[in-house]
Amino acid sequence: QSVAAIIPDKEIVDIEYLFFDLDRRYNELRRLSTGDGGRGGLNISLIQSISLLLPPLPEQRKIAEILGTWDEAIRLTADLIAAKQQRKKGLMQRLLTGAVRFPGFEGRPWRRRTLQELLQIDYGKSPNGVRDDEGIFPIYGTGGIVGSSNQALCDKPAIIVGRKGTINKPQLAVTPFWAIDTTYYCVPRSHVDVAWAYYTLNHMALEKYNEASGVPSLLRTTLYSIYVEVPELYEQQKIAAVLRACDDEIDLLQQKLAALEQQKKGLMQRLLTGQVRVKV
Repeated sequence: QSVAAIIPDKEIVDIEYLFFDLDRRYNELRRLSTGDGGRGGLNISLIQSISLLLPPLPEQRKIAEILGTWDEAIRLTADLIAAKQQRKKGLMQRLLTGAVRFPGFEGRPWRRRTLQELLQIDYGKSPNGVRDDEGIFPIYGTGGIVGSSNQALCDKPAIIVGRKGTINKPQLAVTPFWAIDTTYYCVPRSHVDVAWAYYTLNHMALEKYNEASGVPSLLRTTLYSIYVEVPELYEQQKIAAVLRACDDEIDLLQQKLAALEQQKKGLMQRLLTGQVRVKV
């Protein structure tokens, strides 16, 4: 009862053209909706009052075909990203546990070490007083970059880990940075590769070490006490290089996906308003 079906007259309106046109006008339709900031609903009379700009039926079909091509490219790219992410997940499981070893390393044992032996973990600090919109150093929060500064709290490659809030999404910082006071920043010791440590922390599901019943929280003493199986430095670097290559592939595909979505948005605006006409 919370939905309605719009069945177009096939002699006047192409159904896919109508779908794309209504999709483009989503925010406009929300403004038509009654009450509760657009969540009150659309009634039949409001739906019937929506006006349409309709080119001839053959042109509608051509426009829908063009936009459908972009939709298919977006879907295929999103599917490829998901497949690459799943492949990376499998590689992390095999490489970071030693289930698969590189040639030449098979007989070299991994050592069981605590994170305290691998990382110097320090508290982030409040960014109040150091924020600068034109700053050259990123300010990291628990969920990503939240601003910039001309002062750096740390000038070494490090991993940012959430102390409160988002505790299960470590971030890699390879340039000088500031970390806010709800985070830790973890600087690897001399025998530890920072990228390997980053992938290892991501793989270990830090949410299971949550100390609080409300807002998730991690204690530094808890982090320091976690044990990790550690290969020698050169093998760490080889593992990190493989996983970094996976990330690079995923990043390129995500850039492609964003570009396709932006292109489709621009095409919808031009084709569905008559700014650009198509030949049939």
